[in-house]
Amino acid sequence: MSEHGLYDNIKYSALSYTWGPPESPDACDSQKYQQYKDQRYDIFVNDTLLAIGLNLRDALIRLRRSDPDLALWVDAICINQNDLSERSSQVNAMGEIYGNCTQVIVWLGEEQPDTRDTVDFIQTIAHASKAQDEDGKILDWRGSEARAARGLPPATADQWEALLFLYYRRWFERLWVVQEVTLPKNTTAGSGLRIGSSPSIIPIGQHYEDIRMICGSVTIAWEELLDCANYLLGSGMVHTLGIGGNLGKFLKCKAEFGMNLQSVSEFVMKFQSLSELRSLRVMCYGASTSTHDPKTIWHRAFGLKHGVYDPSVQFCYFRMLLRHWYCADPKDKVYALLGLLDRIRYTFNPNELPFMVADYAKTVEEIYREATTTILLHSGRLDVLQIISDPSLRNYPDLPSWVDDYSAISESSILKFGLKEEGTFIFDAAKGHVYASLAFCDGGEILQLHGSRIGHVDEIGEANSHWVSELSDLFWEASAKLVLKCDETYINGQSRVEAWWRTLITDQTITSYPAPAWMGPLFLNHLRAFFKKSILRQIAKGDRTQVIMSRNLPYVEKLAQLDATGQMPSARGEVENCLEIEDCSLDEAASEVWKNVEAFYENIKIFLHLRLFRTGNNLLGMGPRNVAEGDEVWLLQGARVPFVVRPNLENGRYQLIGQSYVHGMMHGEALEMEGFKWSGIELE
Repeated sequence: MSEHGLYDNIKYSALSYTWGPPESPDACDSQKYQQYKDQRYDIFVNDTLLAIGLNLRDALIRLRRSDPDLALWVDAICINQNDLSERSSQVNAMGEIYGNCTQVIVWLGEEQPDTRDTVDFIQTIAHASKAQDEDGKILDWRGSEARAARGLPPATADQWEALLFLYYRRWFERLWVVQEVTLPKNTTAGSGLRIGSSPSIIPIGQHYEDIRMICGSVTIAWEELLDCANYLLGSGMVHTLGIGGNLGKFLKCKAEFGMNLQSVSEFVMKFQSLSELRSLRVMCYGASTSTHDPKTIWHRAFGLKHGVYDPSVQFCYFRMLLRHWYCADPKDKVYALLGLLDRIRYTFNPNELPFMVADYAKTVEEIYREATTTILLHSGRLDVLQIISDPSLRNYPDLPSWVDDYSAISESSILKFGLKEEGTFIFDAAKGHVYASLAFCDGGEILQLHGSRIGHVDEIGEANSHWVSELSDLFWEASAKLVLKCDETYINGQSRVEAWWRTLITDQTITSYPAPAWMGPLFLNHLRAFFKKSILRQIAKGDRTQVIMSRNLPYVEKLAQLDATGQMPSARGEVENCLEIEDCSLDEAASEVWKNVEAFYENIKIFLHLRLFRTGNNLLGMGPRNVAEGDEVWLLQGARVPFVVRPNLENGRYQLIGQSYVHGMMHGEALEMEGFKWSGIELE
């Protein structure tokens, strides 16, 4: 091993790998997994004995055989992991270490018998994702017919399961790898092996890309891997696999081993993160065209006007985008993001001090409190409170409620960064009160703010399960019960049914805000289809003369009866229609019904982690899963959305439960309410 300075202008490669077993426990035999988890292999480094993991041993053997003169930087060898001071200084320089390297070598572990076939399948998908029609337009991605037109197999084919297992090698779960493949300066967005120009299996030693991804003796083209992930996300295949293919079985198998991915929505977020790696790369360094200028991208992505540098907003974005990625040390949930922030800081304002400095001598709680406090003080806004984890998901329960437990897998934020092209956020609940009046007391444990109570939570709906591919009758019945207690005309002049469906999707679709009016009929069709699907299932079981709903829905029925527009569907009304369907047409009818169910579900599934609630003054809202009756809804100065808080009757302080969407109160309307006034509030 030789020692060099960061700016010695030497050529070296940096290794990106996982310290423990390279594969998930369900992808290899248990004995091998335990062996790679527990055993160490001794090597000599400058005549000093050093124990390394078996996965690193495999990587070094492969790479040395391929290129004996390769200069390689490896964290487990080049950093004294037992020296907290050295570890801290090296982590603070990690952005420069990977930014100055000639290339990053990604080691996924040794190959499986089907790895070569899976890599060929990745190339097929990457090529199919760019398929065009005769007019040169990209073919539609969605649906089984579109897949067949591209030459891709059905969702139940074994190739998809093999592909899932490749993407869920442990390397794809490590948070550190995001900066490791994003920061190298020589990695050009869009560079590398072009589809169709060469086989996807490349002998080790031939440098087709500045990022070399190796699995045993097989090299995977990095761009093709991202193209494949982008297709799986954009085409909806990640949901299709979960509903009708191998994903459900795959995820449940992983959950049995305590892996950190337990739901279809988390699986989708994993592919969204992979899909965003190109954008992160451009954000760090930019490109030759104005459309790829990093300041332009930040403007569009984060609502920052004219490329204003705001690390607090960027940190929140990275936290949400990368929250499912794993770190063995919970301190790294913060520290693994510093290299990205530092690189972007240099792009915008190289003279500004770093956002934070890594210090492994601090406890996890100290680091998390420092990160949240720094964001609050730096920005003067409360955006960071929107990424607070659900209290039930916390691993460090002694943290103040306003400090995020970054080790927890939090749910997605209601706040959508950059939906509007003009650089503004879509919600502005505290209109005109952009910055928070904040202070800390009791040694930094208590956060003092100014806000106004806009309602008490009177009733809550049913939380839906992540595992289902449609909403349950229990969900609809509990929701209808809440809505029935609202006035027939909502506070903003909409009907209560319209206020209902707009609240369920926080009045936004995947692409627009507010939700377009045509979402209303889509919602009603979804309800009608839900009724039909339940009825058709019973008809298919046998006796047509005794068809009943699987569960009585009296509140839904009453809401339909009281609907002044007459458009609200009735379950009873659908029974007669379904009974007229011939047995031979049941499958076709069920297929058609499923399209209507899926259409609205595509928009509401993003918010399944939220729970519908009604306040005492008949406002409808969506809040955290553990919102409870008796909680309060507050508007806080410096916040874009209202928050649900829980009063502590003993000391008059509050516990922060999380962000919320309150229909009709998202653009400063609360400030016009009778009796509105700002007052102090303390979060503990």
